[in-house]
Amino acid sequence: MGGVLIALALCVSRVESLLPAPVPSVPGIKLGLANCVTLIVLYRWNVRAAAIVSVGRIALAAFMFSGLWGGAHALAGGIASLLIMCALKRSGAFSVTGVSAVGAVAHNLAQLALAALALGDSRLALVYYPTLIIAGLICGSVTAVIVGAFLRVRS
Repeated sequence: MGGVLIALALCVSRVESLLPAPVPSVPGIKLGLANCVTLIVLYRWNVRAAAIVSVGRIALAAFMFSGLWGGAHALAGGIASLLIMCALKRSGAFSVTGVSAVGAVAHNLAQLALAALALGDSRLALVYYPTLIIAGLICGSVTAVIVGAFLRVRS
């Protein structure tokens, strides 16, 4: 089942990469629709399965589409997002929307931190953080609506 879910997440990720950017004037912003698969797995199965799907998708996407640098950014964001989402879900204090939105913010900030580290200039992060926080909250909330609808239908 894990291979099928990784393939599904990879297909969703690839299709999303072909869509126009939701905010064309802000580079790097996307809805993160592949995270829908990871969130569904986290809620329907467990943390281990969600980690396998997330890391598997990121590794395959890097190999097939984005290369080492893109894969490193995706992995940094994916790990940060997954750790935060698992902790928030486990706490029981957050809805799917809260888990998804904060996970999206963590993803964005981890990617930006890696870019700032690689460039040796943290000023980049300071300027772009507010934009990525807002984008993460919005995109994570949109993703949560999709996941929530799926979870309600499947329960």
